[in-house]
Amino acid sequence: IERVRLKYPGGAEATVLEGVVAQEKVQPEVAKVCFLKALEAKKYYGPGPLSDGALGLQAIGCTSDAIKMLERASQLDPSAQNHFAWGICLLDVGRYKEAQQHLRKHPAITAGTGYVLRYLIEADCKAKDWAGAIEDSKDIDKMHGDRSFTRKILELRGDSFTALGRYQEAIVAYTGAIKLLEAPVYLRKRAVCYKALGQSAFAAK
Repeated sequence: IERVRLKYPGGAEATVLEGVVAQEKVQPEVAKVCFLKALEAKKYYGPGPLSDGALGLQAIGCTSDAIKMLERASQLDPSAQNHFAWGICLLDVGRYKEAQQHLRKHPAITAGTGYVLRYLIEADCKAKDWAGAIEDSKDIDKMHGDRSFTRKILELRGDSFTALGRYQEAIVAYTGAIKLLEAPVYLRKRAVCYKALGQSAFAAK
């Protein structure tokens, strides 16, 4: 920390590092003070410390302060990673439409990477943008990523079809999730769709 302070005098870097160390020691109140102090710093040698500080603030429940820090970080560097972190923070505080805009700026969306897409589709659904969720998840079969992300995306895709009354398509999505993990929540949601289509025997099974 002292070496960082000497290298970046008056900057946020050392203060953010102090906050990270406090988090590692499970001292959230100390970490919060450090991160907020970094937000008030007069000098910024780059966006990295601010992004790290913002994620640290979010982790201890100070999402509004994290958003302020990310606004500053994005002014310095409008990178995809900053927009991704900003989108997740906005999702936390219920600003879903803004979260959609920031998450869509990440290149992993077009590349079909699940970890980013999962948060975007969650934002779509919470904004009740069912058509957007369906469009964003249309290439789910080509997507690469963790199976847990894929399951969640399939579930949200099913929820979107259900909200629009497109039960047969919802069944396909829920079945995809069930193939990855036979979880009760997926089975229950699929049963609701079968019942809505008048297929009570399938729903009971």
